[in-house]
Amino acid sequence: MRRTALIIGFVAVVLALILSLFPLGTIALAPALITLLLGVIALYLSKKADKPAKGPIVLIALSALCVILVLVKETMVDSTVAEDQKFEKREEASEQEAIQELEELEELEELEEEKDSLPE
Repeated sequence: MRRTALIIGFVAVVLALILSLFPLGTIALAPALITLLLGVIALYLSKKADKPAKGPIVLIALSALCVILVLVKETMVDSTVAEDQKFEKREEASEQEAIQELEELEELEELEEEKDSLPE
């Protein structure tokens, strides 16, 4: 049982570390908390069986690191996208040019219609 808890814990802590590096919100807390629970279980089983507790302590430390990393990222890092003012201005200018071209086309069509309606 101890070995199974350690293996699943190490897989979960790797997943938690990977998820905590990406901007996915607090989704990395789930594997980190699972790792913390499995680390405590493995530590208890290690103490009970008089085995070394180095693996469970590493699991607990890594899961605590993941939890801290996720919480700091969520509270301290602002992940909003800044507006690009130059892009906005270019987009507006492009829209104005398109409107102007459409108006010119409409004027040309009106002139052609007038020309066609005049008797020759």
